[in-house]
Amino acid sequence: FWQPLIEGKPYLGTKNPFSNSTDLEGLRATKNMVLAVQDQLKELHQIEHIPQPYIAVFKDWSAKPFGGGFHFWKTHIKPWEVAKRLRRPKQNENVYLCGEAYAASEQTWVEGALKTTELMLQENFKLEKPEWLSQSYQLD
Repeated sequence: FWQPLIEGKPYLGTKNPFSNSTDLEGLRATKNMVLAVQDQLKELHQIEHIPQPYIAVFKDWSAKPFGGGFHFWKTHIKPWEVAKRLRRPKQNENVYLCGEAYAASEQTWVEGALKTTELMLQENFKLEKPEWLSQSYQLD
């Protein structure tokens, strides 16, 4: 999906109040990538406007010298325990981690990213499981 969008003009972003870092050569996403992500978010959440991101970066891990990338839980770690703590690493701060890298299962799969996001929303924002998600579907 993303390969054809790699070529094109870089997305230069909007004024970033959090950082003035400009050391992003080779990491900038293209305008077409940003538009594709915004289109997906609009469709997924049924909204018409997505704010312009301050910055958009990507890394093609299939390119040389990497040829791919992967990650696994360390041996003897109990991912189901660690993953829960990682979703909100500091209980007194509003910092949350979501993504397939933090999934107890289904690492490297988009399902892992979706599951960690849904669990974080339910655990920290007390949101109910969406009606379109089967009640029998296991999130962790």
